[in-house]
Amino acid sequence: MKVSLYLTDLLIPVIMVFAGYLMHKHPPKNINWVVGYRTARSMRNTDTWVFANKKIGEIWVKAGAIALIASIAVQIPFLFLSVDAFAIMSVVLLFAQMAVLLISIIPVERALKKEFSDKKE
Repeated sequence: MKVSLYLTDLLIPVIMVFAGYLMHKHPPKNINWVVGYRTARSMRNTDTWVFANKKIGEIWVKAGAIALIASIAVQIPFLFLSVDAFAIMSVVLLFAQMAVLLISIIPVERALKKEFSDKKE
């Protein structure tokens, strides 16, 4: 049980690093509603689309690596406790990782606003 929880807790940071690398190095070429960083501001034109996807990719690689190291460090002491204690820590850790994912939107939107005017093209 602990092994599966341990590995599950590492999924979000690993996916962040992997997806971040792909988005930073190979952003989606076409604006679409399926793949990529999709907000009203990022989808205005090709320049904002590429900029936003590269920026979120850069942030996710760094934040994902930090989250991965932090997740491993947080889990180690809980390995020696009960399964219930490990499960509670696991849920808290997953919510913290999801918060990191959501908070990463803020610097991208700020960078888009700073880099590009608010006028629609």
